[in-house]
Amino acid sequence: MGGPASAIKRRLFELARSMEFLDPVTGCSPLSERALSGLLALYGQQGLIDWRQVPVCRPETLDPAGNLGTFIRSSGSYVTEYPLLHHDNSQERMWGWMAADVMYIPGSSGSLVMFENKVGSDFHYDADPATSQLARQLEYLSDVRKRYERAVLILLTGREFVEANWYKTELAEAL
Repeated sequence: MGGPASAIKRRLFELARSMEFLDPVTGCSPLSERALSGLLALYGQQGLIDWRQVPVCRPETLDPAGNLGTFIRSSGSYVTEYPLLHHDNSQERMWGWMAADVMYIPGSSGSLVMFENKVGSDFHYDADPATSQLARQLEYLSDVRKRYERAVLILLTGREFVEANWYKTELAEAL
């Protein structure tokens, strides 16, 4: 994606740098979704993110629907590139080779939260809404839901992408 998406992405990474959302090892700011995910997991694990300050929008309408503090507590773990393990060959074909950008796994109870980080890049897998990347992730969460109070997919993106209606169609079709 070039053009407007690239400009929005650059502004997002510049904002991360200006807010000192930096790698504590190198001092570098994130310049990719993968780096952003890694820092998100690190800062989350260290308790440096106030999830009550991170708004959540309804997927169908993009209207405000609370904040991430509803789902994330301090007693969990964050893992980047978390593999979506499977029980059988059918599940392996559906999501077995996928990984969550960031997975928040609650302590003894709570919500499992899968973060799909999208800041200007395309989704992978099929264009068919029934087997798209988001549909596969939702199916995985549906399968593991019985083990948690809730299983939640968070499409993590910037406000400018939401306002430009990026990802809205893909999310609505997957739902």
